[in-house]
Amino acid sequence: MVLPGILFENANLNEDNLALDQDQFHHFIHVMRLNSGDVIHVSNGNGVTCTGTLSISKKTATVVLDPETIVIHKKPPTICLAVGIAKDTAFENLLRQTTELGVSFIIPVIFKYSTVPEKIFETRRSRFEKILNSACEQCRTPFRPTLGPVCNFSDLALMTQYAHRIVFYENANTVFSSWVKTLANGENRVEQNSDIIVVIGPEGGIAPEEITSLESADFIPLLFQSNILRVDTAAAAAITLLRNLQIRI
Repeated sequence: MVLPGILFENANLNEDNLALDQDQFHHFIHVMRLNSGDVIHVSNGNGVTCTGTLSISKKTATVVLDPETIVIHKKPPTICLAVGIAKDTAFENLLRQTTELGVSFIIPVIFKYSTVPEKIFETRRSRFEKILNSACEQCRTPFRPTLGPVCNFSDLALMTQYAHRIVFYENANTVFSSWVKTLANGENRVEQNSDIIVVIGPEGGIAPEEITSLESADFIPLLFQSNILRVDTAAAAAITLLRNLQIRI
C-alpha cells in the first residue's frame, strides 16, 4: 500500500512531531478520512523524508516522526522551466504535471504575445503555491520545485549558469531527437550533473525576434513535433524528455 504523503516545507524532520495546519487538517482528516495511528510519508521538500504516525485530538493533529526512517535523497540535476504565463487552468495543470515529472524551478515569463498580465498572475500566486504543495504530496517527491518571480523575456539572456539552454519553437530547423544524438559524445555531452533550462512560449507563441534574441544568448531552438501543443502539454513533455535524458546519459 502506498502511504499518503504530507509536506512540511523546510521542516526539521529530526524533531519529535509536527503539527498540521488548518488546510492539512481538513484534507487529511475530513477528505482522506485518516485516523490516529495511520502511518504517512513525510517530506520537508528539501530532500529529506521519513515516516510518521498521525495523532488526532479534536480539532488538531500532529505527526509523530520516526527518526529511524529518515532518508536524505541525492539532489538530481536542475531543470529550469521558463514558461510564458498561461491562463489559470492551463497554468495549474502545468504546475501539477511538471512537479510530478521532476522540474526544479518554474519561472513565469512575460513574452510579446503573452495574454495574462503580471498583476493578474500575482493575485493567483498563493493558490499556485498550494497546488505545488499538493502535487508534492500526491507524487511524494522529496524535492519541492520553486515558483520564481515573474520575469521579462529579456531576463532570460542573463541565465547563463545553465550548461544547456534550449527553447522549443514550432519553426525551429533542428528536431529535438537530432539534438539528443549530438550530445552522445563530445564537448556538448549532457553529463549527469548538467543543469538545463528550457524555454516554452505563451499560448500566443514566441515572436521571431524573441527567438533571434535567445539564439544570441546561446539558446538552441528545437522542434518538438509538428503539432502545436498546449502550453501545459508542452511543458510536461519537455520535463519528461529532459529528465530522462539526464538520467540516461
